[in-house]
Amino acid sequence: MTEVAYSSVIFLLLKAKVHDLAGDDYRSSVLESIKGWIQAVPLQFFHALLAYLGDYVSYDSPSSGLKSPLASHYSSCYPGIDTPSQGLVRWQLQLEYFAYETLQDLNIAKLFEIIVDYPDSSPAIEDLKQCLEYTGQHSKLVE
Repeated sequence: MTEVAYSSVIFLLLKAKVHDLAGDDYRSSVLESIKGWIQAVPLQFFHALLAYLGDYVSYDSPSSGLKSPLASHYSSCYPGIDTPSQGLVRWQLQLEYFAYETLQDLNIAKLFEIIVDYPDSSPAIEDLKQCLEYTGQHSKLVE
């Protein structure tokens, strides 16, 4: 229950951060900055929250009897965390998907301005391309 209460606030903060980083300057990519912020702020918060709630099991440890391919794949992505729990990896995937979708929708809404600024805006176009590949929502581009 506590996770759900905090998640809506985190998603609102993430949306605001994406809008803040994207802004109206299309000359630089913002995806790495967004992913870095996700690692530094909400994932650290969720790590502490999940540990407090008891979701601190290392899913790769032999004693747990569970093996998480997600946790072992993402273990190098978490500074200060040896092996992330499945819960933490799940949160990372949800936050990243939401960030990609938010940036994609923002860039689609500003597509005319981005095209007018081409070739200076090619980083924003590359961000949009990566967002569409990640979310699979290519149909939004042609709506």
